[in-house]
Parts: sequence; C-alpha cells; structure tokens
Amino acid sequence: MSRFKFRLQRVLDLRERREREMATALAEAQRQAAEARRAHEELESACANGNEHIAGTMAGETGTTAGELQYLSVVLDHLRLQARAAGSVRAEAEVRVEQSTDAVAEAARARQVLERLRNTQHSEWQDGELQAEQRAMDAVALSQYVLRVARVGKR
Repeated sequence: MSRFKFRLQRVLDLRERREREMATALAEAQRQAAEARRAHEELESACANGNEHIAGTMAGETGTTAGELQYLSVVLDHLRLQARAAGSVRAEAEVRVEQSTDAVAEAARARQVLERLRNTQHSEWQDGELQAEQRAMDAVALSQYVLRVARVGKR
C-alpha cells in the first residue's frame, strides 16, 4: 500500500502558519485596544470629576480664588484634549481589531478550502487503494480457483 501525499501540503502548512501569525496579531491588537479603552475611560472620568469640582466651586461649596478657578479650567481643557486624543487612539485600535478579526477569518477560510481539498483527495486515494487491493485479492482468488480446477481436471 502506497503512502498518501497531498501535493499542496506545503501551501496548507504555510496557510496554517499565516493563520497562527494573524491570530497572534489579533491578540496583540485586542490587548492594545483594551489598553486604549482603559486610558480613554480614565481620562473621561478625570474630565467628569473636574467638571464636578468646578461646578461645586462655582456653586460656592468651596472657597476657591479666581486664579485657582482659572488654573482648574486650563487643566480641565488639557484633560479634554487628552481625552479626545485617547478617543481617537481607541477608535483606531478598535478598527485594527476589526481588520485583524477579518484577516484571521479570511485566513481560516483559505486554510479550510485546502483542508477540504486534501480530505477529498485522501478519500479518493483511499478508494483507489481499496480497489487495487480488491483487484489483487480477486486475482489471487481467481488463480487459486484455476489451480484447483486444473488439479481436479488432472485426476
């Protein structure tokens, strides 16, 4: 019995390796997106806290000078700019995650196509091997029958 050889095995191996690499890239993109999301949420929270503090100051709950209020306003403006920038980084990271997810799915589909082809060819090879084995067994049985008939005829 001969051994099955899939002619495109090297291509399949390359596709599997590429899929693993893309899955690793997806995991990294997800990690970066989570980090960007956390940073953005922290900055948004800091902005909300700053707004509450300024609102409390304006309501007269704390004794704050106009200079301190001006400084708080400048800091809050800076925080808002950082929050917007972090929001942009977060959005870009989420787009990279989406692109990586699509790339992994496409790589999986490409690999699955080759695996289905390999499985089909393997089944066809097995069928051919079984038929060849059956022909060989039939030939042996036929030759044994002919020998038996020849022996009976000589008696």
